[in-house]
Amino acid sequence: MFTKLPSDLNDLITYFAWGMRYNDVFLRACIACEVNNWDLPEMFIRKHRMDWSLMEIESPLRIFSPQFSPESWFRMDFVFMLLDMLDFRRKDVREHGDRASWVRRIKDDWTTVHAFNLFYMKMLCSDSNWKKYGLRGVLGFEYSDLPGKTSHYFLY
Repeated sequence: MFTKLPSDLNDLITYFAWGMRYNDVFLRACIACEVNNWDLPEMFIRKHRMDWSLMEIESPLRIFSPQFSPESWFRMDFVFMLLDMLDFRRKDVREHGDRASWVRRIKDDWTTVHAFNLFYMKMLCSDSNWKKYGLRGVLGFEYSDLPGKTSHYFLY
């Protein structure tokens, strides 16, 4: 970020801008760059973040802001909903673990979202991997940026 400046001045600048030390800001920036390389579907990424002190801001993966920890960048509720829609009685679905182990891994380590994305993409290949209305429901989600809407995702 500020390679030519002394470390104390770097800390002063980042503390004034975000209330954090330079090393912490740099680490979050590196993590955001790595997460952006994962090519996650838009539905996994939290578009906006509500903070009463900052009011509503864009996702740190779109406009960098280190105030929020990386685990809050994702729509974990949506990930858990997709896990619930999968039919874990099927061999192909159980191959990577059962529902409880996925939930536990995702809760324990936010980077499991990347592994879940690969699993999810593999499961999209077959209708039989999903519960009766699971796949049709997943494919029916669409992101719409309509002003005045509280939820931008809707099912059609």
